[in-house]
Amino acid sequence: MKHTMLCSAMALLGLCCHLFASMPSGEPPAIAGQGYGIVMYDDFDNPTKTVDFNNTCAPGYNWYVRLPIFYGSHATSGTTAGSGVLTVTGGAAGWSVGTYPLTKGNTAKGYKHGYFEARMRFDPTLGPSNSDWPAWWLFSVSHSLDSSTTRWGEYDIFEAYTGGRAAYDSIFVGTAHDWWKGNHLNSNNVQPMPPGTDFNQWHTYAFLWEADSIAETGYFKWYFDDSLLITVTFAKNGLPTPFVHNANGDSTPVGCFWIGEQDTMGMIAILGSSRNWPLQIDGVRIWQKGPGAAASRPVAQANSFSYQTMGNIIRCNLAKPAFVSIKYFDLLGRTVCSFVNNVQPQGYHAFNAPVASLPRNVYIREFRAGDFVKQERWVAPN
Repeated sequence: MKHTMLCSAMALLGLCCHLFASMPSGEPPAIAGQGYGIVMYDDFDNPTKTVDFNNTCAPGYNWYVRLPIFYGSHATSGTTAGSGVLTVTGGAAGWSVGTYPLTKGNTAKGYKHGYFEARMRFDPTLGPSNSDWPAWWLFSVSHSLDSSTTRWGEYDIFEAYTGGRAAYDSIFVGTAHDWWKGNHLNSNNVQPMPPGTDFNQWHTYAFLWEADSIAETGYFKWYFDDSLLITVTFAKNGLPTPFVHNANGDSTPVGCFWIGEQDTMGMIAILGSSRNWPLQIDGVRIWQKGPGAAASRPVAQANSFSYQTMGNIIRCNLAKPAFVSIKYFDLLGRTVCSFVNNVQPQGYHAFNAPVASLPRNVYIREFRAGDFVKQERWVAPN
């Protein structure tokens, strides 16, 4: 067994891979212990299964390259993946991939409320070749499918905003937009990054959106590497705080930003950049509250077996009950962690591996579910 594991380990180490710390496992501090669960995550280790590169719009993918009808079509050559990293460049209006198959007649719902996080990196010295830039944002599904809608929401989780062809000056731009035809309201949240922030390194960019339907109030919060940067509150019958910029110079109307609560189809999550300014992503997690959170998943769930990982989290969909075991081996084939080891019911499962105390090193993770066996390289971040 040890010899077999050692041979497997050496074979895995021969693969082209990215040796950097993955997205932290477990619940983000901002939502820890508050009843959130993962409803979508992708570490891009199996991109052909999670990214619709062929623009089929078939259900079951995490990401689609189809653009809203008012942008027209675009080539998918600007979206590539390899070694557990998704790279996006271009599209229309910076839009490269989104979590919703934008086809007429689609009635699936997008996301409403939750914690949205992505680990990303980009070279701040490249600058845009057009008016777009690296970005991660939420956009109205209903408006994406029908551009005749008169009011819609857009929530920018992060933009490396340049003002159009200018050099990037290390600011975090996270903005809530309330778009009206002929009127544009936005929260203009701009925060300078700490001196020395290296955007070539991996950082987590996150956004928390929640609302109370009884009190008719809500809030947005923006995070950088788990640190809170910006908070905006809004109300159905009140004004948002802090200030809101009105492009027309008019006073801010009551109920600004409540449009996201009224949009029954929810939001599509989007990643994108400009043609010659690549944005790389090595993980995305979307969390929502309550047992019904998975119902807002924007694509149909397949009944077949699926398996994905992100950091210490191993997630699978069992088509039928199966015996599941998860083990970690060092490069000598010795077991350093073994857990689950029991029959799991049909359905979706997320297992948080108890490996946080393992010393920084390369290990082999083995996942077994019934007859399915997968071994893969895993790097402890400690």
